[in-house]
Amino acid sequence: HEDLARRNRDLQEANRLAENYRSQMRNAERLAAVGGMAAGVAHEINNPLSIIRGQAQLLMMREEDEDRRNRLRIIDEQSHRISKVLTDLMGIARPHRPHVEKVDVADLLAKTVAMFKHRFVHRRIACVEEYSPDLPRLEADPDSLQQMALNLVINADHAMSKEGRLTVRAHPDDQGRSVVIEIEDTGCGIPQEHMDRIFEPFFTTKEKGKG
Repeated sequence: HEDLARRNRDLQEANRLAENYRSQMRNAERLAAVGGMAAGVAHEINNPLSIIRGQAQLLMMREEDEDRRNRLRIIDEQSHRISKVLTDLMGIARPHRPHVEKVDVADLLAKTVAMFKHRFVHRRIACVEEYSPDLPRLEADPDSLQQMALNLVINADHAMSKEGRLTVRAHPDDQGRSVVIEIEDTGCGIPQEHMDRIFEPFFTTKEKGKG
């Protein structure tokens, strides 16, 4: 009787996991379609944005009034900022094959964090970056590595409300052959009952549509 009860529990758990995987795979397919669409939209926006920036630069070269030059400079700078965000979006949404190369971890993490700094300022979230100067270069796929860091920073962002502190560290391990990356936040943390499931594929505590 105990053996049958245990098998029944195992079967129920297996069915629950299978249904969860099927649901998450459907969501993944929808997200892939949305990602492809987002990349296309970003590309279409980037084209006229380049023209706007080019015209602003031409006018800035001819403009003699300093106040107008400053206004044109703002247009140029903000257009460049929007273009960078769109480029990053296209890079994330576009599928790619892994490409292993020498990676500067500090530079990669700094660029990832920079994507959020404007958002963090408005929400009064302090951002601390600590990169050891003697970091070895990694043999890795930079896009996959950045995606990993990006996901952790997004999770940290979601875990914090209107105030907090994000700390991103990178330092060599004891042998100096590998790099230890730490992303720490002052958010709500992970409830103890979820600790055994954090590496389970597709497991999430977020509401539907939020991650």
